[in-house]
Amino acid sequence: PAGPSIVIANEFFDALPVNQAVKQDGGWHTRVVRLDEHDLLEFGVAPESIPQFERLLPPRVRDAKDGEIFEWRSDRAALELARRIVRDKGAALVIDYGHAASDVGDTLQAVGGHAFAEPLSAPGTVDLTAHVDFEALVHTAESMGAACFGPIEQSELLRNLGIETRAHTLKANADRIKAREIDNALARLVGRSQKGMGSLFKAVAVTHRSLGVPPAFSA
Repeated sequence: PAGPSIVIANEFFDALPVNQAVKQDGGWHTRVVRLDEHDLLEFGVAPESIPQFERLLPPRVRDAKDGEIFEWRSDRAALELARRIVRDKGAALVIDYGHAASDVGDTLQAVGGHAFAEPLSAPGTVDLTAHVDFEALVHTAESMGAACFGPIEQSELLRNLGIETRAHTLKANADRIKAREIDNALARLVGRSQKGMGSLFKAVAVTHRSLGVPPAFSA
């Protein structure tokens, strides 16, 4: 018989397609991609507003100013993940960069050759990504009966799991150059500065309710 579902979703949800709407004249309009006069791709705004869209928005987004953007994704992948967790009495650890609470903001970006690029400049040749809305992710998983813990920052997750102790152990038998590499890697993973990933990345645990609080998420 199949065992419990154990899933690690590292930078999975940020790669899923994202939808955007722009607040204009008291209504929300779909942000679209169109051709300009030179047949190049550009962003535009649909002329008609989205009917009843405001009723679906998180409360803090309803007071958005004109020109602000709200992003959302299909919840299909999150629903399926949570369904399997509940069915198989399993657990999932989701690690991604994003925001803990639903809010406005344009986070769509492109990366190519380890550098930022314009999202529409070279379609098909760069990676497109957008921040994960962890509040929406948690709400979706809980609607399927799963238990959710977090989001917490990556720095907290890794420190609770003992990354600093592990780094200290590795440095004990390392030469000076290797020890410096370990220090730099640690700072990159848990640092909260602009160059660090510690606060940009968040983590959420999705579990069967019988499993209790998972490691690293305990109070």
